[in-house]
Amino acid sequence: MKKKLIRRVLGFKAQFAQLIAECRKGQTIRAVWKRPIKVGQHVSLWRGLRTKNCEFMGGWPVLKVERIKIMANRIIVDGLFLLTEQAEDLARADGFDSLWDMREWFEKQYGLPFTGVIIKWRDDEWIKANSQKSSI
Repeated sequence: MKKKLIRRVLGFKAQFAQLIAECRKGQTIRAVWKRPIKVGQHVSLWRGLRTKNCEFMGGWPVLKVERIKIMANRIIVDGLFLLTEQAEDLARADGFDSLWDMREWFEKQYGLPFTGVIIKWRDDEWIKANSQKSSI
């Protein structure tokens, strides 16, 4: 019997959708869902979900899911405290200009501390290789 493909839908605001289109964003940080996304499931990425300008950006299998906690003075991923440089890298990978911008955004959207998951559909090496190609 063939296993049913489960496809999960992720919506993105314009500021993040552009980074996905430019191959500079291959992950998203989301609140924990009642039925969590798992490695191997497929995600469909949409810009402007639930609007008349809704646009499909692509679909990929989930490569990695990590727990995250964002606090005013630190970030914890899968139980490990991130160093400032690691946290800055995480913020840029998620489409923010800086760690400060990411914290501020999550504080306004959800309040701190924020507990959620990082959902990755692209790895860092793929992003580096393809974002350079798209900027030429």
